Amino acid sequence: MRSKLVSIFVAFDVFMLAMPFVIWFSALPLFSSGPILNKEKRCVLAIRDNVNPFQKFGTRLFTEPYLNSAYDKVFYFTQYDNDNKKDSFLLALNVALDNYKSVDIFLLAHGNNYYEWLNEIDKGSLKKVRMVYNTGCSGSLQSDIWINAGVSSYVSHIGSVSLSPVFYFFFLRRFISGIPLDESVNTSNLKTQNAIEMFSWLISNNESVEAMISDTKAEISGMKNFNIDKE
Repeated sequence: MRSKLVSIFVAFDVFMLAMPFVIWFSALPLFSSGPILNKEKRCVLAIRDNVNPFQKFGTRLFTEPYLNSAYDKVFYFTQYDNDNKKDSFLLALNVALDNYKSVDIFLLAHGNNYYEWLNEIDKGSLKKVRMVYNTGCSGSLQSDIWINAGVSSYVSHIGSVSLSPVFYFFFLRRFISGIPLDESVNTSNLKTQNAIEMFSWLISNNESVEAMISDTKAEISGMKNFNIDKE
């Protein structure tokens, strides 16, 4: 198991270093499918867990411009050793729920339990949360919790060891450009599989490659057929 994990993390590090080439060869520039509508009616929150500074910087550098292009207000939080940003996140979520018709949430973190924070939010207000995307490994285990809390749609990953940041790179750009959620997820799953196979020479055997693809696959719980402009 240890050797498998080492192979996975080596593959991920190499992929991230090679990302500019992956962008150039496998992902054409994406443009909005039309004028952005209803931007003034929606807000988004994103939170990055306490990882190394390079990952924190890279995630924010990639994420914020896309979110700013499609949402009226963006709340972006980064956790640190001495501050998990819970109070700030919950304050911002309450502000968003009070002032916007719909709210999206991006949980850009490893395995996490942010759902526990929902206990401090009015259940009725949570019905305004249109989508939650969770990069955490085995995030699909939380599907029922998020949906039962009132969230309309929850996107997460199946396996306990996934390359969800690779999927997120493909997914965010598509969803923000106006491609419907289900199509964004399906296409991003396929492109993630292609990217993993591109670097399969880093994995010790084909079973590991197949397991990585399976673990990384994202699935949708709840509402599926809507795009960024839906109120």
